[in-house]
Amino acid sequence: MLDEATLNEYLEQSQFIRYVMYRDIWQFVNKEFHGRRWVNPRMVEFGGSNTLIKAFFSHSGYEIAANYPEVDLLELKGYADNTYDFAVLDQVLEHVEDPVKALKEIHRVLKKNGWLICTTPFLIQIHNYPSDYWRFTKEGMKKLLKNFSEVKVQSWGNRKTVIYHLQCNGWPTAREIRAQGYFDLTNEEDYPCVLWSYAKK
Repeated sequence: MLDEATLNEYLEQSQFIRYVMYRDIWQFVNKEFHGRRWVNPRMVEFGGSNTLIKAFFSHSGYEIAANYPEVDLLELKGYADNTYDFAVLDQVLEHVEDPVKALKEIHRVLKKNGWLICTTPFLIQIHNYPSDYWRFTKEGMKKLLKNFSEVKVQSWGNRKTVIYHLQCNGWPTAREIRAQGYFDLTNEEDYPCVLWSYAKK
């Protein structure tokens, strides 16, 4: 389990707009994974990885799937039904042409009572990888996750951060933001930079 001091160091080096989100996910993983007994747990992250959420789990059963097009979320060939306890999509769904179909595939490969952790951007610049198709509101994400039995969607952002990112045209780390005097964790619901969801099958 990743301790808080190590978490803080990770967060300082990560994109500032993900700071609050990753802290919340760390707390969720501590509660739902480390706080419970799992028998041979399996976790999978689709769409590439910055390895941060993997570090939260700190478990040998965590796998990172090959990136698109080798592994296509629209058709998860080779991934059996009811296989994983946790699935992770970290800043991936906006790049998927058919997010409804992709989430049906994720639902299929999760075990009963398994969890999806899904993060997406909102008020940030377009970033093709290879394409950038979507932005989802909290209500939109709830609709997309309607086939799950339990869904919690959260968001974070504020006007100060949105304006700063539009002006700098980049992805500054929390450390860089702090040094420039723009470090502000205020949350304004109408100006989200990121959304993240926990969805239980």
